[in-house]
Amino acid sequence: MKLIIITLLSVLLTIGDYTLGLELTRAIYGYVVYSILTSLPFTLAYLILIFVIEFTVIFFMWNNGKKLVKLFSSRIK
Repeated sequence: MKLIIITLLSVLLTIGDYTLGLELTRAIYGYVVYSILTSLPFTLAYLILIFVIEFTVIFFMWNNGKKLVKLFSSRIK
């Protein structure tokens, strides 16, 4: 059940990051680079890369969240 929740959350964040990345690319670099990024090979590679990063970060935070809170709170004291 935990992996299903992490996967769905990763997919949701991936869609948001992908949309934001495309809009920023179009605004900064122009329509030519935007059209290259929206081609199928670049889109698949970009989506897979974003999903793997999101999944790894969320999975790590989910499993080690309490340890990280203890680590950072002990350094503040």
